[in-house]
Amino acid sequence: MQYASASLDWPSVTGEITRSEIDTYRKEGKTQYLPDIAYTYQVDSKSYTSSKITVGDPPATSNISPAKRIRSEYPVGKEVEVHYDPEVPSSSALKPGVQRNDIMLLFITGIFPFLGILLFLRGLKAKREREEIITLKVLTKN
Repeated sequence: MQYASASLDWPSVTGEITRSEIDTYRKEGKTQYLPDIAYTYQVDSKSYTSSKITVGDPPATSNISPAKRIRSEYPVGKEVEVHYDPEVPSSSALKPGVQRNDIMLLFITGIFPFLGILLFLRGLKAKREREEIITLKVLTKN
């Protein structure tokens, strides 16, 4: 997330789309679609090729519509603004910054540990309450 956020400050150059396709593969019995966009750009007279649309990898989905939308946004031959890491010019993105998918992934991966801790603490509390009830029953019998 920090790297994606820092990409907002990266310099940019003009590049050109060289490939605009949709990759299709099967995963767990479902067909998955992923945009396959490649582009070239130059930094300090050195040529680079990349396929990164965003700093993070786009998620594959069983819905072809997002891949088609991205493919139509980046047809072969289109000039594009390429943002590149000034320290590592081979690292680039067409859309810098944190994307909605990155935030969703962070939320999803962050919520499970939180829920696990919450359930663990509730279990400890319930155990303590049961022990107190047993202790009270023992004390009232004596």
